[in-house]
Amino acid sequence: MVSDKGVGDSDLIRILSEVRKHQDVPAMAAALVTSQGLQKVGTRKWGMDVPVTLNDMWHLGSCTKTMTSTLVAILVNQGKLEWASTVSDVFPELTDGFHPDFRKVTLLQLLSHRAGLPANPDYDSISDSGSVRDQTIEAVRMELREKPLSTPGTQYLYSYLGYSIV
Repeated sequence: MVSDKGVGDSDLIRILSEVRKHQDVPAMAAALVTSQGLQKVGTRKWGMDVPVTLNDMWHLGSCTKTMTSTLVAILVNQGKLEWASTVSDVFPELTDGFHPDFRKVTLLQLLSHRAGLPANPDYDSISDSGSVRDQTIEAVRMELREKPLSTPGTQYLYSYLGYSIV
């Protein structure tokens, strides 16, 4: 196995190496930008002696939920949005097509999984042509025209879709 000798901050490389080994994952990277660039340790794939690179694909998983929430909080702090902003406020041109129960769903409800949405959009029904933005708008139109699974604001239902809408 390739050792966890990285280029850059030796303390950060040591910490990443310890966590990587303890969690038994093939590689880790830290988004600490230094004069030597991003720090990373590990191998590209289990059982290989090929060091991971910053050009490899890195799975972000649910980290995007935290990033989305943080960006929304910045916009709220700047006064550009409010936690009580509704999907109708943000998508006024689409509101007529929304189910009446979804028209007043707020950013806070979307981000706290309390909007009454399903876990994921119906990916099979969304066109794979057009830009990612076009596909997202199509998902918003399709999903918000349906009756909510629960009355918005009343029940926790995990929903990646809520974050997609945000």
